[in-house]
Amino acid sequence: MQYYILSQTRAYITRYFMRQNIIYNNFLPLPQSNRAPYLQQCVYYSTNKLIKVTFIFQNGNEKVVSVESGTSILEAAHKNDIELEGACDGCLACSTCHVILEQKVFDRLPEPSEAEFDMLDLAPCLTDTSRLGCQVKLDEGMDGIKIKLPQITRNFYVDGHIPQAH
Repeated sequence: MQYYILSQTRAYITRYFMRQNIIYNNFLPLPQSNRAPYLQQCVYYSTNKLIKVTFIFQNGNEKVVSVESGTSILEAAHKNDIELEGACDGCLACSTCHVILEQKVFDRLPEPSEAEFDMLDLAPCLTDTSRLGCQVKLDEGMDGIKIKLPQITRNFYVDGHIPQAH
């Protein structure tokens, strides 16, 4: 469950209520164009459990991050400034988010779809525990997971462009 909590600096001016994705100002719906400024004053809060994920880079360095359960590996990487491209934005149309999982984690995941197998065939450095990061959702049972980034990737970087987190 997700909530938006108003920052204290704005809360004393006017009371806002969120119900079914509509913001109410003194119980009157705000026009569509006025919603964004009020949402920018909100603080994101979620009741999803945080889990620890360790990304292992090509050079052997590790980065431990905390992400919400239910997040895909690709989203977790982007939110934490880890260079995992995901050129298709998780639409299962490329293999740039190829990752290598631990055997115990790989075994507890559902079988990859035929489309994911087709995309994995295009990924370099394929292993028995390879998956596409956009297709694997992290859950509470994966707390402490180690995700290895392959030595080389089939990426779509152009002239040194590094994608920014969404």
